[in-house]
Amino acid sequence: MKSSSKNSNISFCSVIVSISLIALFSVGIFPFFDFAIPAFTGILLISVVIEWGYKWSFISYIVVCIVGFFISTSKLSVFLYFIIFGYYPILKSVIEKINIYIIEYILKFIFFNIILGIIFLLASFLLNINQIINSFGKYGFSTIFISSNIVFYIYDISITKIVYWYQNYFKNKYLNKII
Repeated sequence: MKSSSKNSNISFCSVIVSISLIALFSVGIFPFFDFAIPAFTGILLISVVIEWGYKWSFISYIVVCIVGFFISTSKLSVFLYFIIFGYYPILKSVIEKINIYIIEYILKFIFFNIILGIIFLLASFLLNINQIINSFGKYGFSTIFISSNIVFYIYDISITKIVYWYQNYFKNKYLNKII
């Protein structure tokens, strides 16, 4: 669907950015969605990656990060979007061009665990998360680490299913009529 019209690119990306910003802003109304809404807004970028490519999806990601920082009341949601959920769909698309399943997943888990390590380091310095981890017992860190990787795997599979649905149903039935 890669149209040559720059106006179409800007319009499509603006709609996705607007929906993403509304979602990030809504965390102030629904504070229990601190993790779900950044994941949802990241999934919205899938359509930009598919329709307009990496350049436009990265620009959309940057715009959501910058504007989201100023308008969202939940800096945690914006941080999660910035550090993982916003650009993971873009990175996933790049990694999956390798077409070797095991290597793709090794790279995805390396990426995720590096980000998870950064989050733990920042949280331990800024939030004294060590007390929270210790409250899980002597296997607290291992429990959180393993469960985070399981959730990441489920998130990755969900994105794959959403991409399939988008390309085979939504795009053909609805989006082709609009763009």
